[in-house]
Amino acid sequence: MAQHPGAIEVSPRAATRCAPATIGNGRGTVGARSLRGRRYGLRERRGLGGQATCTAPERDSSSATAVQADLNGGEHAEPPSIPFPVERATVSVLIVIPARGGSKRLPRKNLLAVGGVSLVARAIVAAREFATSARSCSVHIIVDTDSPEIAEEAKRWGAAVPFLRPTKLAADATPTIDNVVFLLERLADQVPSVGAVVLLQPTSPLRRAEDITHCWGEFDPETSPSVVSVTATSHPGERLLRRDQNGALHWARGTAPPALHRQAFAASYYVTGGVYIDTPAFLLHHRTFVVPGCTRGVPIPPG
Repeated sequence: MAQHPGAIEVSPRAATRCAPATIGNGRGTVGARSLRGRRYGLRERRGLGGQATCTAPERDSSSATAVQADLNGGEHAEPPSIPFPVERATVSVLIVIPARGGSKRLPRKNLLAVGGVSLVARAIVAAREFATSARSCSVHIIVDTDSPEIAEEAKRWGAAVPFLRPTKLAADATPTIDNVVFLLERLADQVPSVGAVVLLQPTSPLRRAEDITHCWGEFDPETSPSVVSVTATSHPGERLLRRDQNGALHWARGTAPPALHRQAFAASYYVTGGVYIDTPAFLLHHRTFVVPGCTRGVPIPPG
């Protein structure tokens, strides 16, 4: 994402510097609810390897598909073979897949295929696979786009496209956070109590449902209201250089690093762009997806 360039370090939890878990929008509450016991029930139930798991009664997948189709104006998409997630649950999760249609460097980028499946479709499949495992969560999958062609592709793969992105929010330089905030405000009546926003960029085609699950296991609306996927850099951040317009090199951090072996430096990480999880309150308060000292980084394979 353009607003988070460069390497970052995985930060410990710093809840005191984070936004509160709930916030009002005048039409109801948009934010994570503080539930009795451990939030979301995720911290009490852990599966193999310490990963958080969710439980809920099984539900017929066809009825859940119909609920999702309502956000498409009653138009039923052609569902892929993946069963759709449980709809009645404890936490309302809004999965947002931003897919602008006006890419200039690579025209129709989000419709290009990797392994025979378009980038936007791959993001939807990963979202649906994650949703089937997050069974105590009510999951809504929405593709945010300004392109009718991308909207049709999204519906065909089972995501909702309740409206097209306004032209003023579809420019090259429009920050993704602006579109997510607009989406939350526009959907406040249809999805009134969103507890978590999961952002999946189509340009991370190798992202797996397991990666989303790993990030979800670290999310907590009060102590970890912001979680992102990260990958370790191949070189220490202290040794990174930047190159000016004349070709001269400068230390990226302003000063020369100490003369140490590479193994002596702490690991540095960069945001992959594959998974972002935030409470709506965090996003509305900070107007960004990553806040140093507050956002928790979850290492996943690159891609």
